[in-house]
Amino acid sequence: MNILLLLFLSSLLHAQEVPECPTESFLIQFTSPATGGKKSFCGYQKDGETVKHGEEWTFDRNGSLKKKTYYQHGIEGQAENQVISETAKNAPGAEEKVLSAISDMLQILTLRKETGGKGMFKVDKCDSRPADWLKGVLTNSPVSKTYDFNESCDVKGSFTATFGAPFPVNFELRKLQDFNKTEMKVRMSFNKSPLGVRYRFDVDEATISSSVTNANFKVEYEVDVHPFTGEAIKSSQKGKVSLIKLNGKDVKAEASLFYDN
Repeated sequence: MNILLLLFLSSLLHAQEVPECPTESFLIQFTSPATGGKKSFCGYQKDGETVKHGEEWTFDRNGSLKKKTYYQHGIEGQAENQVISETAKNAPGAEEKVLSAISDMLQILTLRKETGGKGMFKVDKCDSRPADWLKGVLTNSPVSKTYDFNESCDVKGSFTATFGAPFPVNFELRKLQDFNKTEMKVRMSFNKSPLGVRYRFDVDEATISSSVTNANFKVEYEVDVHPFTGEAIKSSQKGKVSLIKLNGKDVKAEASLFYDN
């Protein structure tokens, strides 16, 4: 679907209440000629295709809101994996947008980042020496890293990872909605598993902030890694990000973590 057609379709719902889209997405709206129902959703263009990213609102022919669905880079959020608080229901999209940004940012802590980052935010060229991680695991020694902004790296900062013990990770951010900073206390570990090696990271005492938003969150994530290829076994992923405070107010919102790279 080309941009001109999308703009034409969007004009059909100019008076309709619409979702607020993440920075990297634009609003798309259309009316079904068959049912008269209306949809408003967020997305971006990639390789000539429209990828849904953000909320999708579905209306009946009378304009009544029937359903809200959340997409994260083309993947539909499932009810059992996404718990939205009453606060989020009263302010549609507020907590979901923060959870989406945190999930994108956390790609920097995954093992394989060659294809990491979707939409505007990228992390696939942050680490120039990925083999350091394997050496650190085999020798149980600290791994020191410095990441800087480049065309495929949208985080900047230095840290030293010590396996099994918490360590601080503080980054400047860009192209991640309007967020520009995160501060985290991270714990990484590797253990044997029936499928190979189980990699896990936990994040506590963490914040992500912009000029207008400040959020506190925590994370738990683990995945089995093939011992010979180093590939993550996607079906073994288990994790979630929990939003604790938003702009100083206690909240309760969670989203599952699943990475397709």
